[in-house]
Amino acid sequence: MSIGSVEARVMTAMGGVGAPCENTTYSGNAKTYFTFFVVVQWNTAHGDGKPLASGYRVQLDGWSNDGEPDMNELNETAKTRLKEAGFSFVSARNLHEDKTKTKHRIQEFYFYEEG
Repeated sequence: MSIGSVEARVMTAMGGVGAPCENTTYSGNAKTYFTFFVVVQWNTAHGDGKPLASGYRVQLDGWSNDGEPDMNELNETAKTRLKEAGFSFVSARNLHEDKTKTKHRIQEFYFYEEG
C-alpha cells in the first residue's frame, strides 16, 4: 500500500459522513468540513533486509465556524467510519481558533499493513 492508497481509504470511509472531506486543504464553501493528511509513514517490521509491514499516522481535522452545528456527532461518526475502515484511533483534542472563531477538532489514527 502507498500513501495514496491510504488517502483513498480515508476518502472512502469519510464519504457520506455529513460534511465534505478533502485531503490537506478544503476549497469549498461549507462552514463545516474535514481535512486530513498522512503525517508519517514508517516500516514497522523487516525481514531479509526488506520491509514486511508499514504504518501510517493520519490526522483528521474537523472544522466548524461558531454558530454552525455542533461537531461532536460528526466527529464521532468520522471516528467510527475510520475504525470500520481498519484505522486505529489514537487521540483527539479540541482547539478554538480565536481570530477566525472556528472550532477545530484534531483526531489522530494509525493504519498498519503487512507486505
